[in-house]
Amino acid sequence: SGELKSRSTEIDSLKNNLSDSAERENKLRRDLGMHRDRETRLEQAIAGFKEELHGVQNKLNAAQQKGRTLEQKNNELLANIETLRANLNDQYAKEKKLQGELKAAIAREKGSREEGHLLSEIANKISNLSEFHAKLEFIRASIPGEGSVDRMMVYSLHGEDRLRYEVGYHQDRSVTALAGRMVALSETVYGQALASLRPQELQRSRQMEDIDLPGELLSEFRKKIEGGDQKTDRMKSFLLIPLAESEKVIGLLVLASRMETGFSELRIRLLATIAPLIALALKYELNFAELRLYRNRINNIKQVIRYQQSRYVRIADHFNRLSTRVLDRLRQSNGQEGDELVQEVRSHADAPVPRLGSQGEGYMSLIEWIDSLGSRASSAIGLDFQQDVDPELVRELSERIGVSFQNLFWIIAEAIDNVILHSQAQKLHIQIQKTDDQHIHLSIIDNGEGLIRTSGSADPTRGSGLKAIRHLTEESGGALELDRDEKGHGLAIRIDWPAREQMALLNNGAN
Repeated sequence: SGELKSRSTEIDSLKNNLSDSAERENKLRRDLGMHRDRETRLEQAIAGFKEELHGVQNKLNAAQQKGRTLEQKNNELLANIETLRANLNDQYAKEKKLQGELKAAIAREKGSREEGHLLSEIANKISNLSEFHAKLEFIRASIPGEGSVDRMMVYSLHGEDRLRYEVGYHQDRSVTALAGRMVALSETVYGQALASLRPQELQRSRQMEDIDLPGELLSEFRKKIEGGDQKTDRMKSFLLIPLAESEKVIGLLVLASRMETGFSELRIRLLATIAPLIALALKYELNFAELRLYRNRINNIKQVIRYQQSRYVRIADHFNRLSTRVLDRLRQSNGQEGDELVQEVRSHADAPVPRLGSQGEGYMSLIEWIDSLGSRASSAIGLDFQQDVDPELVRELSERIGVSFQNLFWIIAEAIDNVILHSQAQKLHIQIQKTDDQHIHLSIIDNGEGLIRTSGSADPTRGSGLKAIRHLTEESGGALELDRDEKGHGLAIRIDWPAREQMALLNNGAN
């Protein structure tokens, strides 16, 4: 009996032990399943990070390719500069040759010794003066005659049918406000003088009034003459001097006098003799203007390359740090925290980054880009985002500025990043519109703190993002203006691109 009880107790104990062992085994199986599930999620997350890092690497490769393309363009511009320098040296040699011819002409000149001496003095003085406007001022003040030269205008010839105002004088005042204004040759009476390459004297009439300021130039000119009496300022006689270089017309010198006999034979003969020197001076001025344009564009290209490289390097560094931190956290966290970290990384990976593609991507991609950035800004800080972008205007702008159309992606990205990170704005408005003078205008306006207010300057220059926007704008042929919104708050980034015709002239001058 006692032995049976003892055995029964042992059997019960064994049963309990077996039950405990089975329960422990089941618990171990469950723990093992959870570990395998967590390991699977971790492997999936790591695979996702590798794929995203591969995508970042592709973007960096694209950035490097863009950099090589821009460097090639930079080298081409440098080669063009060397060509311009060679041309300038050639022009200098031609000027020296013309000086010799002028001295020979002086020796052959019939007339008084005084006239020959004056011609020699004027020719030498023109050659010694370095600035184009200084040469013109000396000519205006030194050419002899009964009446003064009251106005002097210089135009350069563009193509076969357009003239551009370069510089001018009204009495003793330099008139630079009209510089760059274009006028159609059909609006002038300059055709005969340009075709014959000979001086032409004209008189004022009802059909031909202010001959030296054709088209709309006269009304613009009068706005600049404060308190000028239009009756007393009326010019009565005009002299057209064609400016040619290697028998090719490059411009026109137009002189005006308030006297009907303002241009004597002596005055006309002297001006015709020194016209080649004036033409060379104009050619110098045009070449130097083109050289300055090249240098400015090269500097902008370099700045754009540095900006794009730094932007992609920052993105890569950010992803590298973020992926390292996420992987460390995943190894230490439970499944839910790991999923949250993966979602955070994916949100950064999905953040828009300007593409480095060709112009062929199409203008619609910019509209999609603006919508994408606006949605991101709305999600990030609850911004009230509005856009007023006409696809036809975007298409026209892409045709107008060519390959520089890609700069708009970067400009808008930098502007919206500034709003998200620094402005504390509640509203953002992006608009593209065409003005009455056919300019295309981009506005990016927020109602935040405002860089103008915080910097204490109406033209703030601090900040790499703003510098990048300025260089990107100039490289695309636009003009940047920083302002406030209509209520005097926030920051308004305004970019203006000239009319198609003006843009074509700028592009031709840079090619």
